[in-house]
Amino acid sequence: MKINISSSELFASLQYASRALGVKTTMPILDHFLFEASEDKLKITASDRETTQIVSLEPNSIDEEGAIAVPSHLLLDSLKEFVDQPITIETNVDTLEVVISWETGAISVPGMSAEGYPDVTKQIEEETKKFSIDASVLFDGIALTVFASAEKSIRPIMNGVFMDITPNEIIFVATDGHKLVKVPVEKTFDIEERMSFTLPRKAATLLKGFLTKESGTVEVSFDSKNIHFKYDDSILITRAIEGTYPNYNAVIPQNNKSKVVVNRRNLLNTVKRVSVCSDQANKLVKMTLGEDKLGLAACDIDFATSADDRIEYSYEGDNIAIGLRANHIVEMLSVMSSEEVALELTDATRAMLILPVNSENECEKNMVMLLMPIML
Repeated sequence: MKINISSSELFASLQYASRALGVKTTMPILDHFLFEASEDKLKITASDRETTQIVSLEPNSIDEEGAIAVPSHLLLDSLKEFVDQPITIETNVDTLEVVISWETGAISVPGMSAEGYPDVTKQIEEETKKFSIDASVLFDGIALTVFASAEKSIRPIMNGVFMDITPNEIIFVATDGHKLVKVPVEKTFDIEERMSFTLPRKAATLLKGFLTKESGTVEVSFDSKNIHFKYDDSILITRAIEGTYPNYNAVIPQNNKSKVVVNRRNLLNTVKRVSVCSDQANKLVKMTLGEDKLGLAACDIDFATSADDRIEYSYEGDNIAIGLRANHIVEMLSVMSSEEVALELTDATRAMLILPVNSENECEKNMVMLLMPIML
């Protein structure tokens, strides 16, 4: 294999693809990028066997077609020191040596045979389900929910983002049992019946990374085991999380007695200030809804620190004091874009809702965020 390519273009593609690599692997070849050069395309594959990222780019030229596995860390560490310039990547078929050369020098690294790279494409079964979605909608839906998914829950189904698709709507949902986000978006899909899957958290984060909020369409296909996303020249393949997603609508409280509307940025900054003095183990802050102010207080008995602050507003309802995790409030308010948010709750023992007010973001308009209280 021999190709000529821009160093910065290659580095950008490798940086993105590297997110699919595993932290630890029992297969040394999965610490490598698989390079496949043919016709006018260079295809780069990175995988941990559960999640696979494939990116394609057009080199300046392909003088010799071929395929080889190249050490990921050596390649990334080398290329990040380059200014943008043309480089040549050439392999020796007999020794599997990979030589990266440029105008004033060269680097040699040991490769591995492409034949030893496992088949990570995870072909979809014949009875596959398919739909197309605007890249901007998929991006926003994931960005607004993925943070609420669990990372290492004993219930695997909660370690990802659930997507529920009907002919007229898609609903994104994520929860870790302490917080929940539901994002319903009205869209028309060329499908005849309801379909759904749960996307693993790692794959959701990767998908958000290569989507943009600009125009474009993502082709999605899936079966009971695997999910494929195709966007421009990038393909993401992941194993679906098996199981039935919890009934998320059942835990969202209705007809809450108390409601207050506050400036989102003001509330976010106030929570951040007060939480500096909260117990670092649970990040507990006390939120008090009173007649003319929303009070926030926190303390850490072990370090003798405390803080309190208030936000003035007009409020009608019962006085309520509720315990909440500051880091969860910050996460929720940070992903939103609306100028104001509504806080709804009935009492200190039930979940509080955080809702956007008059958001201009299509995906935020009907979004519901739920936060479970903790004991004061």
